[in-house]
Amino acid sequence: MPISLKDFLEELPEGERAAIKARADEMAAEELGLAQLRALLRRSQVGMAREMGVRQSEVSKIERRSDMLVSTLRKYVEAAGGSLELVVRLPDHPALRLNFGKAARSRPRPTGTRVIGRRPARPRRPHA
Repeated sequence: MPISLKDFLEELPEGERAAIKARADEMAAEELGLAQLRALLRRSQVGMAREMGVRQSEVSKIERRSDMLVSTLRKYVEAAGGSLELVVRLPDHPALRLNFGKAARSRPRPTGTRVIGRRPARPRRPHA
C-alpha cells in the first residue's frame, strides 16, 4: 500500500527530519524570484521604485520578467541593498566571477591594443 510523504517523514527520527527541512529551505532559498527577494527583505514595490528612480509599475514589470538586461537586474539588487555577482561554472574549471560593465571598462588595456570598430581618439586642438 502506498505511503504519503507526510507519513513517511513523520516516521523518520527527529534529526533526519530536521536535516531534510534544512536542505529543503536551502534549496527554496536558491530559487528566489525578485518578488520573493523583495518580500524577504520586507520592502515594498513603492520603496524599491523610489530607490531605483522609477515608477512602482516599472518595479512590478521587472519582477514579472523572465529575461532582462543585467544592468536592470543590478539596479534592482542594489536598490534592495545588495550587490550582484555573476558566476560562471564550466566543466573542469573552478567557478569564475564574470566581470563586465563599469569595472571591466575601467581596467586599462595593454599598451598597443584597442577596441575593434572604434577609432583612436583624435588629439584635441587648443582653443584660441
